[in-house]
Amino acid sequence: MRIDIEGLYSLAQQSIMDQISALIVGDSVIDAFCGVGGSAIGLARAGKKVISIDSNAERIEMAKYNATLFGVSEQIEFMVGNSLKLLPTLHADAIFLDPPWGGPDYSKQRKFYFKDFAPNGRELLEISLARARQVSLRLPKNFEMAELEPYRDRVKVTQNYLGEKLMHFTAYFEGATYAA
Repeated sequence: MRIDIEGLYSLAQQSIMDQISALIVGDSVIDAFCGVGGSAIGLARAGKKVISIDSNAERIEMAKYNATLFGVSEQIEFMVGNSLKLLPTLHADAIFLDPPWGGPDYSKQRKFYFKDFAPNGRELLEISLARARQVSLRLPKNFEMAELEPYRDRVKVTQNYLGEKLMHFTAYFEGATYAA
């Protein structure tokens, strides 16, 4: 695989992406923060048609190469750009969000909030909820779950383990009522 330090740090483990992919609805999904392609590859391996976005053109090139290695490049469309600007122009059954958590220092925070994502997690979530039937958002272990209270009737949260170790949470939100 082709990967850089930031990509290595944020790469989704394949077994966890298998868990997440199994709970994502529909046939098409937008991966709004592609990085080096780990999540997009996992989604494509689960049979999804994926649109992957990243603002870093070099990481998109790595993701394209990596998707070829896994034999799923035909299922993934790669786009270089800003997710906040591109999401309102795209349609899919689901949107997968894994925005940056701020590097290794995120774990030093007692609590992690929507505002701590880059870009702001609440803004990103609201844009996404209007665009797809389901929005999945990876949350760090120290995420302040009270932040999900306004969505309590339309969110389900799962724990994602690697072996015995809790890695993070994934929140699955019911989005727009129309099919994309």
